[in-house]
Amino acid sequence: MSQTFKGHCHCNAVQWTVELPPDSQSHILCHCDACKLQSGGEYTLNQIAPKDAFKLTKGDLKVYTYKGDSGNSVDCFSCANCTSSPYHHQVCRINPCIVEDRV
Repeated sequence: MSQTFKGHCHCNAVQWTVELPPDSQSHILCHCDACKLQSGGEYTLNQIAPKDAFKLTKGDLKVYTYKGDSGNSVDCFSCANCTSSPYHHQVCRINPCIVEDRV
């Protein structure tokens, strides 16, 4: 049975849910340079989820696009107020998005 996870940005202006089946609830640690720069740490704790499993339930996100190591675009979504980043989408991965488990 799927489980719904709730999240929000630091200032609570943006809220979201992610619905995942039990076999998709594991996390990954990313140590790439982009994640280090965005987090200010040595890694980020991430959840890979189908893009359609992510539902924005409150607020609006702004997008920043950069070129990943693959040369493909990566769209990073963040709260316009506090700049917390709930997820990013790698264009080379058509469906999955990366949901960042920071909040």
